[in-house]
Amino acid sequence: AARPRTALRAAEESVAEKEAPAPTAEETAAAAAAKSRRDEAAAEKARILADEDFWKYDLNPDDGWKPADEVGVCAPLGFFDPLGLSKDIDKETFRKYRASELKHGRICML
Repeated sequence: AARPRTALRAAEESVAEKEAPAPTAEETAAAAAAKSRRDEAAAEKARILADEDFWKYDLNPDDGWKPADEVGVCAPLGFFDPLGLSKDIDKETFRKYRASELKHGRICML
């Protein structure tokens, strides 16, 4: 009789030697459809970039950032900024303010 450790190794090797099954027709069709969608999206982006007026398109996702979309905004009150400190700041400054607020315990006043 083989020792358990040797039997376990033999079982692992037999599993590793087995080949993966060939993809089904549905899997092949789904992969082709996904590739087609990726290709269409890439072509659309290339058309936008190749357009003479490409500067009119907003390709930067960070430009749409709003402090009111951050975590901590709750239903009846909404975004609480009575002094308007977050009107014209970027994301990093906002996060610095929030960390400072938590550090100094101002969150308890809400």
